[in-house]
Amino acid sequence: MISDLVSHLSLPWLIGDDLNEIFIMLKKGPPKPLSDLDSIRNVFIDTRLFDVSYSGYNFTWCNYRNNGVLLEERLDQFCANTD
Repeated sequence: MISDLVSHLSLPWLIGDDLNEIFIMLKKGPPKPLSDLDSIRNVFIDTRLFDVSYSGYNFTWCNYRNNGVLLEERLDQFCANTD
């Protein structure tokens, strides 16, 4: 769908979501097949969408557990084209 939209529209793009699994496979749970992740990565490459760099603390989410263990993750990531 993204590839189709980009081919028909000449606009600046910004896409944001929980994209960690797509790029670096940090998500919990059963891993997705690499072929699925490669297909999604290729859409970003083909449409020239690049990771927007992030400045600041490395993590965007934390969960203080009752046992004192701190769990931190970077959940949100954004990609944009050069326009």
